[in-house]
Amino acid sequence: MPKFFTAYGEKPPTIPNNPGNKEEVTYSERRNEQGHPYLVKTGVRNTYEERQSMKGEYDIYNMLERYANGDNSVMRNNAQYIDATAMPSNFHEAYNIMTSQREKFEALPVEIKQKFANDWVQWAAQSGTSEWLEKMGIQKDEPVKEEVSNENGES
Repeated sequence: MPKFFTAYGEKPPTIPNNPGNKEEVTYSERRNEQGHPYLVKTGVRNTYEERQSMKGEYDIYNMLERYANGDNSVMRNNAQYIDATAMPSNFHEAYNIMTSQREKFEALPVEIKQKFANDWVQWAAQSGTSEWLEKMGIQKDEPVKEEVSNENGES
């Protein structure tokens, strides 16, 4: 009979994994006559050698030395810093965010939803673009032009 573990009862036995494997087996998907997928071993990669081959590129001292010598390619182009405090920390939080966005789309008037082909994914994918703002009926604030008047008060 299968054994069910709960938070208050006996704990399942822990089985340590082997983090020291230098090689990783690679597989490819194949299909049998009935169309069911199965895996076939296609080779072995030496992941340890792959990581060691890049060791010099990611050594912080080498990167700083290259940057000090004028090599700006060390730093990423268009580096951006974001506030990730509101990012979901697990799948359930991400799913709830997407569900709330779908609910916002469903609450929109029919005329606006039709502009997005009644597809909330299309609405979400276009959000923030000028096309999205136009379809939503949101006008961008145009810069206010100041009138210049001469000393007689005429413009």
